[in-house]
Amino acid sequence: MNARKLTPQQRLRKLGYTTSAAGIREFQADFNRFAAQPLLRTGVLDAETIEALELAYCSREVFEDLRDSRDLQRNRQQRGGRHSDG
Repeated sequence: MNARKLTPQQRLRKLGYTTSAAGIREFQADFNRFAAQPLLRTGVLDAETIEALELAYCSREVFEDLRDSRDLQRNRQQRGGRHSDG
């Protein structure tokens, strides 16, 4: 493991989220799917969100799968319901 401490913004990017308010809200929403204590979806890197990022970064493979699944669903919706299963 890299001993260098990552900033919250670096952790967001490594998890596949943007550092914009919208990207932070997406992370907060994804985190809430598992959290016993949900985050407020503010789009701000508050103390609770930063703590959640530390936990999520340690569990990043799960969050990458969530993001990929959400993106796949979004792409299918954007195609107007048309899909190819082949």
